[in-house]
Amino acid sequence: MKLLSIAIPCYNSQDYMAHCIESLLPGGEDVEILIVNDGSKDDTAKIADEYAAKYPTIVKAIHKENGGLTSAWKAGAEAATADYVGFVDGDDWVDADMFEKLLASAESHDADMAICGLVYDYEDSSREKTVETSRLSRESYDRQAIRQELFPVLINNGTFFGRTIQAARVTKLYRTSLVRKNSKYCDNRVTVGEDLQLTFSVLCDAQRISFLPDYYPYHYWINEGSMTGGYDPDYMKKIALTKYRIRWIAKVKDVY
Repeated sequence: MKLLSIAIPCYNSQDYMAHCIESLLPGGEDVEILIVNDGSKDDTAKIADEYAAKYPTIVKAIHKENGGLTSAWKAGAEAATADYVGFVDGDDWVDADMFEKLLASAESHDADMAICGLVYDYEDSSREKTVETSRLSRESYDRQAIRQELFPVLINNGTFFGRTIQAARVTKLYRTSLVRKNSKYCDNRVTVGEDLQLTFSVLCDAQRISFLPDYYPYHYWINEGSMTGGYDPDYMKKIALTKYRIRWIAKVKDVY
């Protein structure tokens, strides 16, 4: 049985996905790499199939109709066979030891979620790299500590953009059973802050979490050419939907 599963949601990722996949291959036979092609219109499907053919005991290609990022990682989680599952978006990459360290942390603490940080890498090499991580004070929290110390400041700690736990799905290693249990709370329509749905839902159920401080192995790629800074007339509606979903999850789980 594989030690961990890693799902890669991809949509029109032909120019970047090879770098992403290659960064995960050092995990060898202990790792299951699930490439989820979310109805891409370029050569993403072809590249996924090529890797699956080249590494048949490590890589699996999953092809589905386009349904958006949330639907894609859900498909990966459903196909995962290991006890723990992580996620890497198709245009990003990771340091070779990222999931080895996250898995060691999760197993040593019997954690439902292991957390690390990330670094923003810019296509414009003149821009300085920046890092981001969760604002946690120790390396593990049991259920009581999660409820008493983290729940009150989980969404915001009172400061501007003050997130105690970074919402990003990609800086976490999750117990697979909890992802599957909570995927039903993750609405595919949410496109602003969509990762918060999963992280929040799992944290509501987690019995223990672990944290790797000052560790930034995930490389979040900022492609200047693809960034859109124009006016989105529906942006506030999208934010409102995210807020509604989080409040609904909190009510259903009776945590606030």
